[in-house]
Amino acid sequence: MKSSSPSSWQVDLQCPQCGALVVIEETDRIFLCDYCRVRLYLHQADPCRYYLAPRVEPLEDILFAPYWRFKGMVFTLDRDGVSDQLVDSNRLALPSQPFPISLGVRPQALRLKHLTPDLGGKYLVREGNFFYPGFSRPPAITPGVAGRPSPAGTLAARAFIGETLSLIYAPFLVRDGALIDAILDHPVIRDLDHAGEDLPSIRDAPGRIRFMPMLCPACGWDLEGEKNALVLLCRNCESAWQAGSGGGMERISFAVAGNGEEDSWYLPFWQIRATIPGAGLKSFADLARFANLPKAVQGRWEEQPPAFWIPAFKLQPKLFLRLARALTLAPPALARQGSLPRCNLHHATLPLAEAVEGIRVLLAAVAAKREVLLAGFASLAIELEEPGLVYVPFTLKGLELIQPTLQLSISANAFQWGKLL
Repeated sequence: MKSSSPSSWQVDLQCPQCGALVVIEETDRIFLCDYCRVRLYLHQADPCRYYLAPRVEPLEDILFAPYWRFKGMVFTLDRDGVSDQLVDSNRLALPSQPFPISLGVRPQALRLKHLTPDLGGKYLVREGNFFYPGFSRPPAITPGVAGRPSPAGTLAARAFIGETLSLIYAPFLVRDGALIDAILDHPVIRDLDHAGEDLPSIRDAPGRIRFMPMLCPACGWDLEGEKNALVLLCRNCESAWQAGSGGGMERISFAVAGNGEEDSWYLPFWQIRATIPGAGLKSFADLARFANLPKAVQGRWEEQPPAFWIPAFKLQPKLFLRLARALTLAPPALARQGSLPRCNLHHATLPLAEAVEGIRVLLAAVAAKREVLLAGFASLAIELEEPGLVYVPFTLKGLELIQPTLQLSISANAFQWGKLL
């Protein structure tokens, strides 16, 4: 477990149109081939599966051991408040086996390759080469904040946001009774009677990547987005799209808050209208009382459902939570809907599902009576009503972005850190 990596991992991917080998970063969602210039959107519903290519022979005897990799923000909630950390960890996905417990920094030093059902060829020569992971998701990887367990007798809960979850297969070889690292060609265990026996193996490699055209489903115009963008924009028909579970693009609603200047920077936030009966939050007035805001509750708030504003982009945990809290408790007014800003615009990179998880963290951060919330945190039901994307204007002054209405500032360098999460 350590802080976020200084750079993203690199992955080899074959162009589906011309067959050229293209190197992308693990967080990339937009594929651009340098040879045929095709531009496609990458979508994979399941966690990505990669493998490290072996460098020793014989290839038909290679065994691939699975490792879960987790990278993201971890929030720990207890009676004392909300603590956070960035985690970048990989761990063996098999219980009680002779393989190393971790890959270390190897995936950062070597390029990964996608494991797909149609891989075929020299590695999938017999059933049993690739071991099926012993558990579907990595176990608890953080015993406590910064490695410290929670004090005995305290209530504690955790939330994972902005996570990158993937499965990496590392190659090993059994030779002369020893388990050999098939990349470095040196023994991991010298005296080994059996390796990999009685372990279930995958019959095919799930998680096929879908390559989707970067064309607007409504008008056929080119869609716009940064290489790690989750939401793609069409400037021609003023629409926003994201990959849907059915295999195509789904249209999502969006709006613009406030009136920005010509050189404003617009940052995306998930505005999630929701009620949380378990916490007694059915209106904005309930939220104001829940957070014990130092202001009088207005009558119109009783009829207004609470709206939670969660950043739709990745940031350092403390800044992520500070932005969510500021906009949720003092929401900016919406200026217009269905019209994209023409100036600087930051693209959404955080899925709605993880933004919903961010609501739980936000509630723990603002709760006046945190013990009551933590007692039922795991079973806290959030009833979504109107999730949508809202672009909020910020003004660039020096090295800071400032929201003029809320007088809220963000360091411009924070976005560079966010790209590594």
